[in-house]
Amino acid sequence: MEILNTLLTMPGHEMVTLLGYMTMVSFIVGKAGAVIEVMVKRHKEAKIRRMKEKAEMYKDLLK
Repeated sequence: MEILNTLLTMPGHEMVTLLGYMTMVSFIVGKAGAVIEVMVKRHKEAKIRRMKEKAEMYKDLLK
């Protein structure tokens, strides 16, 4: 309730500044999430690739 009261009594220019900061933070968090998602995907792909290489190596040893 205190936050709502503060927002309603805030001057217009401060409201615009606050909305600008919120938008910027939201954008940065979204970008960071996308970057982390790509890193996790690449890590999984690399792990699968290493497992396949090890499987090939063991298969060659069994011949």
